[in-house]
Amino acid sequence: MKGILALEVPQCSEHQKGKLRFYCTTCSKLVCRDCAIVGHRGHECLEAKNRVNIAKQNLQLAIENSGKPVMSVRQISAKVDAATISVEKQIDDSERKVDQQYDQVIERLNADRNKLKQELEKIKTQQCTPLQEIKDEVTNWTEAMENTQVVAKKIMAAENQWDILGMEKDITDAFKKLHDDDVALNNKHLSVQEVLSTIITFSPSVMNVSNSPSQMSNQVTRNRLYNRCPTCREIRNRTPLKFQPVSGIPVNENLLGTVQQSPR
Repeated sequence: MKGILALEVPQCSEHQKGKLRFYCTTCSKLVCRDCAIVGHRGHECLEAKNRVNIAKQNLQLAIENSGKPVMSVRQISAKVDAATISVEKQIDDSERKVDQQYDQVIERLNADRNKLKQELEKIKTQQCTPLQEIKDEVTNWTEAMENTQVVAKKIMAAENQWDILGMEKDITDAFKKLHDDDVALNNKHLSVQEVLSTIITFSPSVMNVSNSPSQMSNQVTRNRLYNRCPTCREIRNRTPLKFQPVSGIPVNENLLGTVQQSPR
């Protein structure tokens, strides 16, 4: 009280010599004597020093009444923080599950790729090994035929009757054997034709995947800020965020597809 009265009395903005020594309770403002007589006639005007205690009581009551809203808002803030932490944790968990799911799929795909390549390599061995054997036989037969022809031509060119008579049987037997081998090679030619008529194909599999790769549930409702914070309650009670791996991926089948052999 003394501290307030010790301050310099404010000057009235409407009257040069007027000091704001009075308080109009009707208008809730400080006024000077001239204002109280002219502009605030009929209003309840008290001396400022007599109104100070009432003003202090009103301010103290306002401070006390503000405690409950402050506590309520602090509780709302704490709930918002808790809800934020909960959402972030669920997001982190879902992201980790997404990574795990895709890592498993990639690992499975790599395993399937290796398996399919092994199957193709097996088919290659089954098909190409007999072909190489036939190729080697053809090469050996060709070399033997060419050598026999060269020997026969040299003997004929030398016109030595003793060599001709002495080598006739051996050379004719050699030609006969080569002709017999030629028949066998022609029979094996059927195997070559069979290989040529075989189609080796890769058939991609159709992965039965739902429309969306994952299902997320995230429902947030905005409400006005009340003392009990319905927004925070809604966030707290909402359906948790979840990541659900896709269903429909064949467990016992290759994800990539299958290798097949079929006639043309």
